[in-house]
Amino acid sequence: MRTVSWASHPRLTARGHGRCVAQAVTRIGLLAVAALTAAGALVVYLRFEHDVAYAYGLVPLLDPAREANIPTWFSSSMLLLSAATLTIVGARLNDTGSKGARWWLVLAAVFALASLDETANLHELFSRQARRELQPGFGQLWVLVAGPAALVLVAVYARFMRRQDRPVCRAFTLGTALFVVGALGVELIEIVLERRQSRPLVVAGTMLAQEVMELLGAVVLLHRSLLRLTNLPPQ
Repeated sequence: MRTVSWASHPRLTARGHGRCVAQAVTRIGLLAVAALTAAGALVVYLRFEHDVAYAYGLVPLLDPAREANIPTWFSSSMLLLSAATLTIVGARLNDTGSKGARWWLVLAAVFALASLDETANLHELFSRQARRELQPGFGQLWVLVAGPAALVLVAVYARFMRRQDRPVCRAFTLGTALFVVGALGVELIEIVLERRQSRPLVVAGTMLAQEVMELLGAVVLLHRSLLRLTNLPPQ
């Protein structure tokens, strides 16, 4: 009887290599999140307990409360990689005439927009414009706009995700929940704390929690995007 070597089967080999790559990227991402979390906690402690504002440039470079630094770059990179991966998924499915291709391509565009916002800080530009045109109290108006938009997007994609494999559905749900709750939910908590004039250390700790949730969400989304790519049928 003829035996089949799993290692010599091109489809199984390619899929196995793809999963190994996805797992390796995810492990590196999680280690990076752990390192950035520890560095962010140290920065928050130094800033608000010892009034250290620079420390050879390391404080602004790692501060979770600031933009245009290493945590922002990392989150934006994870989202951009997810967008690129899902673009490939959508293009491959479109070549085969699959009805789900457009869903993945639209999701890729959403991830690309989220990556752009992380880098270009578009929501802060919106907030500053709101303060100029309306009044200072409307500075966080972007939350009231982005919140309903995110809920609508989640509701629209809920049915589509339920049609996917259970691991795909669970991972995208977890990643989206972490990112959206971190970006919007914790932001609302920050607004309440600031209006109540809570201790700066408490507000900064909340910002750190927000950053960690966004980073974890971005890593989970990238992991599942890569696995979705490896599960595609060979061309």
